[in-house]
Amino acid sequence: MPANLYKAHRQGVLERVPTFPRLKTAKPRKRWLSLEEEDRLVRSAAPHFAALIRFAVETGGRRYELLMLDWRQLELEDRRCTFLDTKNSEDRIIRLSRRASAVPASLGPKPSGPVFTYNGKADQVRQDLVTASLTMRRI
Repeated sequence: MPANLYKAHRQGVLERVPTFPRLKTAKPRKRWLSLEEEDRLVRSAAPHFAALIRFAVETGGRRYELLMLDWRQLELEDRRCTFLDTKNSEDRIIRLSRRASAVPASLGPKPSGPVFTYNGKADQVRQDLVTASLTMRRI
């Protein structure tokens, strides 16, 4: 915006360029859950969210990335995960920690299909997550 104001001033449209106070940007918080906090979170959630929460904490995956994760995107032997069509419209490959790779391994790997399901349905996990999010906003 200042560039436009300076241009308008040079062209004679503005008599003077107004000054604006510079706002300090807050430093981003860098914090991770402790193992105790993670355990409390898992215990307080519905049981079918446990694997999803643990994988999310270990990978930093976004909700959409995790809910759309397919078994074909996991390479458990090489401990890699590919999130497709991420927020910036690019695929993102991440290395999985031992804890992260243990989560899908505990679910019984399949050749394809959604990784996180409830009673075999991924849509139920998505719906339950939306309901949980709405409930948390009211608290």
